[in-house]
Amino acid sequence: MQVSKVKFYPAYNLYYGHAAGKPDLENQNGTASDGTALANDAQCNDVADGRRSAKLTLDTNGETDDARIDMQMADAYATIDAANWDFLILDNHNLDTATGGSSEIHLRNTVGGSVIPMSAAYSGTLGSATEACTITSNEITDIKADGITVATTTSTNANSAYRTVYLDDNGTYAADITIGEITMGKSFTTPFNPEVGVSYGSSFEGVQLMQSHSGQTYSIKKHGRQRTWDMNWNFIEDSDKTNFETMFQITEGNRFPLHFTIDSDSATPTFYYGRFISNFSIQEVSYQRYSVQISIIEEL
Repeated sequence: MQVSKVKFYPAYNLYYGHAAGKPDLENQNGTASDGTALANDAQCNDVADGRRSAKLTLDTNGETDDARIDMQMADAYATIDAANWDFLILDNHNLDTATGGSSEIHLRNTVGGSVIPMSAAYSGTLGSATEACTITSNEITDIKADGITVATTTSTNANSAYRTVYLDDNGTYAADITIGEITMGKSFTTPFNPEVGVSYGSSFEGVQLMQSHSGQTYSIKKHGRQRTWDMNWNFIEDSDKTNFETMFQITEGNRFPLHFTIDSDSATPTFYYGRFISNFSIQEVSYQRYSVQISIIEEL
């Protein structure tokens, strides 16, 4: 894949959304990944812990009441405005199947409040090219595929300390909705392409070799291959240096994972999910010009 400007999606709701900031399930019952029953207004811990492999289930099969998820913040006085958010990501979901192709996914600034403008949305599978979704009246009207959906907005609305995700289907849901993770935050696009020589690798740290007393070697496989990326940018300006620093502050180094794409200029970008392997490195290479090096490992 040709590398263009890299776009990162660090999630503010992972950074702020623990404890009282877990999103609330509205209008439906559900089940958490561990089998815990969730009643209407229960907290959806699964979708706020940085685990796209989680499986929050909403009991929507055959129901006409539209499901909602209230993405409240832990800090009730925080303001989600254009300064710190411009994207919504629904990952590891089955919304195409569950809504029978007639979805109306949208955001509101409060429960029952104003619809937030959406500028673009893509659906597809992690690691593969996505497809643009149709947006009508600021609603995603055709989730193209189960998997990941990335929506962007240019909203400057600053009236709320949270957002509400509406999962409408224009009728009766064809199946229960399942979602692995919901993230929201401010995306960051690098000022230019990384230097020639982007390094791609594979980590097999999930495979461990052991040796018996007789000298026979055997292996234990905890998990499969994880892709890795090493990238470098030279001669970036102060403002871009600050953006890199802000991104690492939000992820707290390698604590929280994030989505990213290495072909953001594409009409059908491919999204990945990973975390930084180590602390980032910024070096001043000339007056007010800097070099940034990062390493990312795929999050399974």
